[in-house]
Amino acid sequence: MITCRAPSARSAATAAFASGLIYAMIRGYKPMDLINFAVASSVIKHTIHGDANITDDARAIKEIMNQNFDIKR
Repeated sequence: MITCRAPSARSAATAAFASGLIYAMIRGYKPMDLINFAVASSVIKHTIHGDANITDDARAIKEIMNQNFDIKR
């Protein structure tokens, strides 16, 4: 069983993460894919100006979810 707490921060990216998590849970994603989809939803929100995440394209979110990025410092 997967449990999660309500987001504590009030930001559009946090809301995008939560909505991505709920979407993935409803669709029956595996636990790791569930988290990856939620993170990808939040990442996409960072590319959209304003408080609303106007993306409803699950395909685009899945493409970001399946990419592998390394942090270079």
